[in-house]
Amino acid sequence: MSTRDQTVTALGLGGVAAFQLALALGAPWGRASYGGQHEGVLPRRLRWVSAGATVVYAGVAVTVASERTPPQVRRGVLTAVAGLMSVAIVPNAMSRSALERAIWTPASGALAYVAWRALVRQGSDESRERRPTGGADTRSVTTTRQRHQPHPAGANSQKLS
Repeated sequence: MSTRDQTVTALGLGGVAAFQLALALGAPWGRASYGGQHEGVLPRRLRWVSAGATVVYAGVAVTVASERTPPQVRRGVLTAVAGLMSVAIVPNAMSRSALERAIWTPASGALAYVAWRALVRQGSDESRERRPTGGADTRSVTTTRQRHQPHPAGANSQKLS
C-alpha cells in the first residue's frame, strides 16, 4: 500500500528528474545547478551528467511509487533517499549561487524529511500487518506434547460420514 508520503517522495524525485532533464536538453538554468558556475546552458559534459541523473531520479521515483516494489527494496531506497538528501542540504546551502541555495537547500531538506516519514510509516504499516488482531496471538501453536499424544478417539478409529 502506497502512503501519501511515498507519493509525495516520488513526486519530489520526479520533479528533480524533470529539472535534470531540462538541463540535459539545454535549459538555460546553469545558475541554479552545479554550484551556479555556468551562466545559461550547461557545458556538454554537465549536460551528460544531468542526463544520467535524470535516469537515476526517475528510476528511484518509480521504485518508491510502485506497488510492485517489494517492501524491503522500498525500505532500502527510502533510507538511501532520506540519507542522501540530508547530506545534499550541506553543499546546496554552501553554494556560491544564491539561486541554487534558495531552490535546492529547502528542496533537499523537504525530500529528506518526506522520505524519512515514508520510511517510518512503511515500517509501522508492516508491523501492523504482522500483528494479530485482538491483541493476542491467534495462530495455532502445536506443542511437542500435543504431537506425541495419540488421537483422542484412538489410533484405530475411523471417521464416520
